[in-house]
Amino acid sequence: AAGGAVGWGTGKSGRLVGGARHDGLTGFWVVGLAGPIAQVGAGFAFSCGLLESDGVQCWGSNSHGQLGDGSGSTQSLSPVDVTGITDAVAIDLGQRTACAVRAGAGVMCWGQHVSGQAGDGTGTEASTPVARTAFSTAVAPPQCAVHASALRTPVRVVRWLTPSPGR
Repeated sequence: AAGGAVGWGTGKSGRLVGGARHDGLTGFWVVGLAGPIAQVGAGFAFSCGLLESDGVQCWGSNSHGQLGDGSGSTQSLSPVDVTGITDAVAIDLGQRTACAVRAGAGVMCWGQHVSGQAGDGTGTEASTPVARTAFSTAVAPPQCAVHASALRTPVRVVRWLTPSPGR
Protein backbone atom coordinates (compact mmCIF):
# COMPACT_ATOMS: atom_id res chain seq x y z
CA ALA A 1 0.00 0.00 0.00
CA ALA A 2 1.23 3.48 -0.82
CA GLY A 3 2.75 5.17 2.22
CA GLY A 4 2.97 1.93 4.18
CA ALA A 5 5.96 0.12 5.64
CA VAL A 6 7.23 -3.41 5.14
CA GLY A 7 9.56 -5.27 7.49
CA TRP A 8 11.33 -8.63 7.28
CA GLY A 9 13.87 -10.66 9.19
CA THR A 10 13.64 -11.24 12.91
CA GLY A 11 10.45 -9.82 14.34
CA LYS A 12 11.46 -10.13 17.97
CA SER A 13 9.46 -7.72 20.16
CA GLY A 14 7.22 -6.95 17.16
CA ARG A 15 9.69 -4.43 15.76
CA LEU A 16 9.09 -5.28 12.12
CA VAL A 17 5.45 -5.93 11.48
CA GLY A 18 3.56 -4.11 14.20
CA GLY A 19 0.93 -6.53 15.45
CA ALA A 20 2.78 -9.84 15.36
CA ARG A 21 6.06 -11.45 16.26
CA HIS A 22 7.34 -12.98 13.09
CA ASP A 23 10.62 -14.28 11.78
CA GLY A 24 10.37 -14.16 8.03
CA LEU A 25 12.35 -14.04 4.87
CA THR A 26 9.55 -12.27 3.04
CA GLY A 27 8.13 -8.84 3.79
CA PHE A 28 5.11 -8.17 5.98
CA TRP A 29 3.12 -4.93 6.11
CA VAL A 30 3.24 -2.92 9.34
CA VAL A 31 -0.28 -3.04 10.76
CA GLY A 32 -1.93 -0.17 12.63
CA LEU A 33 -0.18 2.95 11.33
CA ALA A 34 -2.27 6.11 11.79
CA GLY A 35 -1.72 7.09 8.16
CA PRO A 36 0.75 7.06 5.28
CA ILE A 37 4.40 7.36 6.25
CA ALA A 38 7.13 9.46 4.71
CA GLN A 39 10.15 7.86 6.42
CA VAL A 40 10.94 4.69 8.38
CA GLY A 41 13.79 4.08 10.83
CA ALA A 42 14.96 0.94 12.62
CA GLY A 43 16.79 0.69 15.92
CA PHE A 44 17.72 -2.32 18.00
CA ALA A 45 14.43 -4.22 18.51
CA PHE A 46 12.20 -1.23 17.64
CA SER A 47 11.18 0.80 14.61
CA CYS A 48 9.54 4.19 14.00
CA GLY A 49 7.71 5.83 11.15
CA LEU A 50 7.39 9.53 10.34
CA LEU A 51 3.81 10.00 9.23
CA GLU A 52 2.96 12.23 6.29
CA SER A 53 0.85 14.15 8.83
CA ASP A 54 4.14 14.99 10.66
CA GLY A 55 3.51 12.76 13.68
CA VAL A 56 5.78 9.88 14.66
CA GLN A 57 4.74 6.34 15.60
CA CYS A 58 7.01 3.63 17.01
CA TRP A 59 6.61 -0.10 17.69
CA GLY A 60 8.63 -2.98 19.13
CA SER A 61 10.74 -3.02 22.29
CA ASN A 62 10.24 -0.25 24.84
CA SER A 63 12.87 -1.45 27.32
CA HIS A 64 14.44 2.03 27.54
CA GLY A 65 11.47 4.23 26.62
CA GLN A 66 12.41 4.19 22.93
CA LEU A 67 8.78 4.14 21.81
CA GLY A 68 8.40 7.65 23.23
CA ASP A 69 4.84 7.19 24.47
CA GLY A 70 5.58 7.33 28.22
CA SER A 71 3.59 4.14 28.82
CA GLY A 72 6.23 2.22 30.73
CA SER A 73 5.26 -0.96 28.87
CA THR A 74 8.11 -3.25 27.80
CA GLN A 75 6.93 -3.47 24.17
CA SER A 76 4.15 -2.69 21.74
CA LEU A 77 3.21 -4.96 18.87
CA SER A 78 1.26 -2.10 17.27
CA PRO A 79 2.46 1.42 16.42
CA VAL A 80 2.00 3.97 19.22
CA ASP A 81 2.12 7.76 18.96
CA VAL A 82 5.28 9.45 20.21
CA THR A 83 4.08 11.96 22.81
CA GLY A 84 4.05 15.59 21.71
CA ILE A 85 5.53 15.14 18.22
CA THR A 86 3.07 16.59 15.70
CA ASP A 87 5.41 18.60 13.48
CA ALA A 88 8.35 16.31 12.66
CA VAL A 89 10.18 16.66 9.36
CA ALA A 90 12.82 13.92 9.85
CA ILE A 91 13.68 11.09 12.25
CA ASP A 92 16.76 9.05 13.11
CA LEU A 93 17.04 5.98 15.32
CA GLY A 94 19.99 4.60 17.22
CA GLN A 95 20.22 1.37 19.16
CA ARG A 96 17.65 2.32 21.81
CA THR A 97 17.26 6.05 21.15
CA ALA A 98 15.21 8.02 18.64
CA CYS A 99 15.36 11.68 17.62
CA ALA A 100 13.20 13.96 15.48
CA VAL A 101 13.70 17.35 13.89
CA ARG A 102 10.60 19.49 14.24
CA ALA A 103 9.27 21.85 11.56
CA GLY A 104 10.39 24.79 13.71
CA ALA A 105 13.92 23.32 13.44
CA GLY A 106 14.22 22.05 17.01
CA VAL A 107 15.48 18.57 17.96
CA MET A 108 13.72 16.18 20.34
CA CYS A 109 15.07 12.80 21.48
CA TRP A 110 13.76 9.94 23.62
CA GLY A 111 14.86 6.51 24.84
CA GLN A 112 18.16 5.38 26.32
CA HIS A 113 20.56 8.19 27.20
CA VAL A 114 23.31 6.53 29.24
CA SER A 115 25.94 7.99 26.91
CA GLY A 116 24.24 11.38 26.62
CA GLN A 117 22.51 10.61 23.30
CA ALA A 118 19.65 13.03 24.06
CA GLY A 119 22.07 15.89 24.51
CA ASP A 120 20.12 17.23 27.47
CA GLY A 121 23.02 16.84 29.89
CA THR A 122 21.25 14.40 32.22
CA GLY A 123 22.24 10.93 30.98
CA THR A 124 18.77 9.84 32.14
CA GLU A 125 16.44 7.71 30.03
CA ALA A 126 13.46 9.57 28.63
CA SER A 127 10.24 7.70 27.87
CA THR A 128 8.86 10.83 26.19
CA PRO A 129 10.69 13.30 23.94
CA VAL A 130 13.19 15.70 25.51
CA ALA A 131 13.62 19.06 23.76
CA ARG A 132 17.09 20.23 22.80
CA THR A 133 16.61 23.99 22.94
CA ALA A 134 20.27 24.62 22.05
CA PHE A 135 19.53 23.10 18.63
CA SER A 136 16.74 25.42 17.55
CA THR A 137 18.33 25.70 14.09
CA ALA A 138 18.80 21.97 13.41
CA VAL A 139 17.74 20.88 9.93
CA ALA A 140 18.81 17.21 10.00
CA PRO A 141 18.19 14.68 12.78
CA PRO A 142 20.94 13.52 15.10
CA GLN A 143 22.68 10.25 14.37
CA CYS A 144 21.95 8.76 17.73
CA ALA A 145 23.42 5.26 18.12
CA VAL A 146 25.97 5.80 20.91
CA HIS A 147 26.71 9.43 20.23
CA ALA A 148 24.61 12.07 18.56
CA SER A 149 25.16 14.97 16.23
CA ALA A 150 22.87 17.42 14.46
CA LEU A 151 23.19 19.56 11.35
CA ARG A 152 22.41 23.24 11.94
CA THR A 153 21.87 26.25 9.70
CA PRO A 154 24.10 27.87 8.70
CA VAL A 155 25.63 24.44 8.04
CA ARG A 156 27.59 23.32 11.07
CA VAL A 157 27.72 19.89 12.69
CA VAL A 158 27.32 19.88 16.44
CA ARG A 159 28.05 16.69 18.39
CA TRP A 160 27.46 15.65 21.97
CA LEU A 161 28.48 12.40 23.68
CA THR A 162 30.23 10.79 26.58
CA PRO A 163 33.96 11.14 25.87
CA SER A 164 35.67 7.90 24.93
CA PRO A 165 38.41 6.90 22.49
CA GLY A 166 37.48 7.17 18.83
CA ARG A 167 34.33 9.25 19.25
